Amino acid sequence: MSFTLELFGSTDLCQVLGECKRFLTQKGRIAIASVSSEGSHGFAYEAYEWAHRQFPTLVDCRPIALAQELQSAGFQVREQVMALMWVPVEVVVADVQARC
Repeated sequence: MSFTLELFGSTDLCQVLGECKRFLTQKGRIAIASVSSEGSHGFAYEAYEWAHRQFPTLVDCRPIALAQELQSAGFQVREQVMALMWVPVEVVVADVQARC
């Protein structure tokens, strides 16, 4: 999944990740790329966040802490890569944690 989760609000994001987890098998794995709130925050990032606040229907992706969101939803982060396009991008591969 790429640049999708940022479109959801915090409450909805939790539900979306819960559905992803429910859909995957017990040994399932998910790979996601997103605009990240982690990493370097330069002028481009600050301008992007300002544009998102001012024009949310045009600049609709809000930066998120992807690895933290996945862990909170019950995934185990296997790999995390930070990159810089003009804003920080986080790519995470995570496993479904064993269900009780």
